[in-house]
Amino acid sequence: MTQTRNKDAGIPGNGGQFAGSQHAEPETEPLREYVPSKNVDVLVAAAQASRDRVKAGKPSWGERIPASAVWRDEAKTWDEKRDAFVALVKKSKWYQEQEEFSDLHDAIDELEDAPDEVEMKYILDGIYDQADVDRINLSYGR
Repeated sequence: MTQTRNKDAGIPGNGGQFAGSQHAEPETEPLREYVPSKNVDVLVAAAQASRDRVKAGKPSWGERIPASAVWRDEAKTWDEKRDAFVALVKKSKWYQEQEEFSDLHDAIDELEDAPDEVEMKYILDGIYDQADVDRINLSYGR
């Protein structure tokens, strides 16, 4: 019996001679600007929240937090940027009006303990998604 190997380079981890490898995000990738969510549920919820606010006679965004200025500061290290971002969010009405054990409080606590930039980016994606649904503009402050 002849053993065959999968020659499709797109299938990682099958052990074949031509198998591709697992994608690993480089740890040296710099912090990036906020990238809008590609999660359909987040996009739909944010659009509905925006329509509801406008229908109620309110502006589309509930609060603006100048987070962009934090991420653009090239003189700060990633942990200094993280700490500045956390401080801005904690001062916001958005954060202060949440319950103590809300998803936002949990995410901010997790962000404070993030060991590196890669982990921080995943946490930030969730915070930015929640901000979109809650109609909080974190991209303000360029």
